[in-house]
Amino acid sequence: VDWTTADGTAVAGVDYTAGSGTLNFTGTAVETQTITVTITDDSIVELDEILLINLSNLIASGDVTLAQTQATTTISNDDSASLSIADIIVDESAGIATFTVTLDQAVQSGVTVDWIFEDGTAAFGTDYVALISRLNFAGNAGETKEFIVMLLDDTTVEFEEIFLVNLHNLQAGGKDVTLADSQATGTILDDDSASLSIGDITVDETAGTATFTVTLDQAVQNGVTVDWTTADGTAVAG
Repeated sequence: VDWTTADGTAVAGVDYTAGSGTLNFTGTAVETQTITVTITDDSIVELDEILLINLSNLIASGDVTLAQTQATTTISNDDSASLSIADIIVDESAGIATFTVTLDQAVQSGVTVDWIFEDGTAAFGTDYVALISRLNFAGNAGETKEFIVMLLDDTTVEFEEIFLVNLHNLQAGGKDVTLADSQATGTILDDDSASLSIGDITVDETAGTATFTVTLDQAVQNGVTVDWTTADGTAVAG
């Protein structure tokens, strides 16, 4: 009987080496013959694939039939891939924060993933603005996609602030792809400064009081405090 390979979802030359041949049975009871097909081991993340073996051209001297003419071989995928998003640190004055998402291994037919922002100490609409979106990966190993979050540059002196970006809704068509790092922290470094100053005054001795003014030149988140004390110059306390 002759045998030959045939594509199912597996493709000859890509997933396996095509082959054919003839099996010769001597006719003894419960006799077996083997067929060997070379499977291609790649690093592409894909679905399990089907390879077919077809029997044909049976030649026998007696009443022999082909009870089953086709065998199905399932080639199980043993590869996996993951997506990860990197943290970033950026000055407030930069105007944008650019995030990068990386696919570490090749994935057949590609993958998609959505992202969404989340307030930390930074607040949406005050410190940053963004529109949620979807990233489409072609499926190449080491492939990266970037997206931006707009930063709002103010003049308020404040601590560094953070916001979060989360990856979700990964679509890989049933292939073994995971989110290795699904959350990135965006750190916004403040680039503003403020100072306090106290003004000199001249006052008549008869006025009874001397009123000094201390000025904060820029807005400061949560305010500031400062102590004051008198000290002798040529005037003497008491």
